[in-house]
Amino acid sequence: MATALEADARSIYDVETSDVLNTIEFCQPCNEQDNENPAVYWCTNCLELLCDNCHRYHKVLKATRNHKLICIDDYHMIGTSIAECESRCQTHPARLVLFVCVTHNIPCCTSCKVEKHGTGCDVQFKEDILKIVNTRGDMNTTIEAMKKIIENMRSDLLNDHWNASDLEKQKSHYYDEMKNARQRVERFLDEFEKDARGKFESAFCVTHGAIRDNKRKIEHRLNVLQTRAETAERIKESVFSDLQMYLINNKFCQDNSKDKLLIESLCEETRQFCIAATPVYDLNKETKQIILSNGFEEKVLDHSRKCEKETEVDAIEISSSTVEAEEYFVIQDNSSNDKDTTESILPVVYKLNEHFLIERRNVDIFIRCARFLQNNKIVMTENSGSRLLVYRTTGFKIGQVKFEEGPNEIAVIKENRVAVSTEKKIIFVDLDNMHIEKQKFLSDTITGLSFANDKLFACLHHSGIHILDLSGNISRTIPFIKGSLYICSTIDDMIYSVATTKFKTLQCYDVNKREKDEYSLTCSSDANGISCDKNGNIFIAGSDSEIFRFNPTSKTFLSILTEADGINNPLNVDCSDSGSKILVIDKRNELKIFKIEN
Repeated sequence: MATALEADARSIYDVETSDVLNTIEFCQPCNEQDNENPAVYWCTNCLELLCDNCHRYHKVLKATRNHKLICIDDYHMIGTSIAECESRCQTHPARLVLFVCVTHNIPCCTSCKVEKHGTGCDVQFKEDILKIVNTRGDMNTTIEAMKKIIENMRSDLLNDHWNASDLEKQKSHYYDEMKNARQRVERFLDEFEKDARGKFESAFCVTHGAIRDNKRKIEHRLNVLQTRAETAERIKESVFSDLQMYLINNKFCQDNSKDKLLIESLCEETRQFCIAATPVYDLNKETKQIILSNGFEEKVLDHSRKCEKETEVDAIEISSSTVEAEEYFVIQDNSSNDKDTTESILPVVYKLNEHFLIERRNVDIFIRCARFLQNNKIVMTENSGSRLLVYRTTGFKIGQVKFEEGPNEIAVIKENRVAVSTEKKIIFVDLDNMHIEKQKFLSDTITGLSFANDKLFACLHHSGIHILDLSGNISRTIPFIKGSLYICSTIDDMIYSVATTKFKTLQCYDVNKREKDEYSLTCSSDANGISCDKNGNIFIAGSDSEIFRFNPTSKTFLSILTEADGINNPLNVDCSDSGSKILVIDKRNELKIFKIEN
């Protein structure tokens, strides 16, 4: 019994041959008598199409009864032009067939050879071809080849060599994969919701506790006012003199004003307590794509002043999952890697280790950039006095170098050598002798400068990034950054930068692979500085009194220092190679060094 696939193949064959086999030909003798009877035979001797009646007469007449006849289907299968060619050319009946065009497999006369089969065709004499060809033997070979093809193909069809039965298995496997993918997505969403609920509940408890404490303080102040009022009521007719009563009244008025302001401040603060918990996701129905980028962003906020309880709420970790369904269903299961991401958000506690002012008597000091050196030294640029300063971490000044114009960024090349940027120059400075070695002029404003792997990276305002050797020669330019660049830091040929565009982003560019990743900054403030340690952790100073750390493995931002730690509008940040120490510029001329507590 034929399979469904064999039936389909047979139906396709029937469609392809229907035009040939269903062609209706009419009997030629009948046509001469104005009758239209369909032909069922063709006489190879008379070269005529015959109907059933004419065929019977053809078989009984003495002149034609020995003629060879073939059925009309065979006549069509052979091809009319081949079947009817014998001695006379069909195109030019007056001419004999003398040639065969091997290229087109067509017999032709002298005229056909000239008109249709020129130099591009292989045309040979009919007799020459027939001399070297065993026509009957070749036909037998062709018949055997066709029978072999039929036998093999039907065997393949019956044995299902095309694995048609596997389609059902593939279908079931595909649906199972879709089901498993859906379950993984649902598990992720369940964990996402559970985690978000837990952290929102934590934020709610902190906020609720802060409101409860404020209400208790307000109630206490009201009780103090009530007691004061009762005391005033009791002593107003007492034996106190007028002077004493005057002083007591003034004291009560002053105390009342303080209590009133405190109560009003507590009330306003309580009214402005809130929890910011916004789900960050994007649902695109057209592309059937869900993107959970940052999960939930939540903080306890006090808009009247910085809430001291804010640091008690853990920042939610950045989690992401992308589910795509287009023509094919694709899902990435990163569950095996989730165990490592929790380590990146564990809190690392930094405590203030050193703290000193630069030249206390000079109120116009403006430190633009500060970098760690070895041996407990710090190098910094002082913009208002156009100087490069070298200090010990204890606050002792070692020396300085004067510049013609205000210096900005510093790239530490060695312990005793640095490169400093001004508006359009890179200045190489020898710190041992405190003098300028040489200068390199550039054509654009320099907005960032850093050093890594014996190469200097200069970020330009419009031209991208120049890569220079230590002689100052430009070896390459990377025009990948659009917008105004704040600052750049490099390690292992990775360029990290912060651009001030409509959306603030951290840009990570691999110089060797020429690949760029972008991540949205979680802070609402401007980025004033950027640095990185030897492990590729990025440290960003935000103008809103906060220091962030970005982990390149987990792709997460974490607030590590805030106003509660003494950060006050930091102008720049630097870190030691190990990331154990952080250098922060505060209040233009105040340097603070934080060290990991444990």
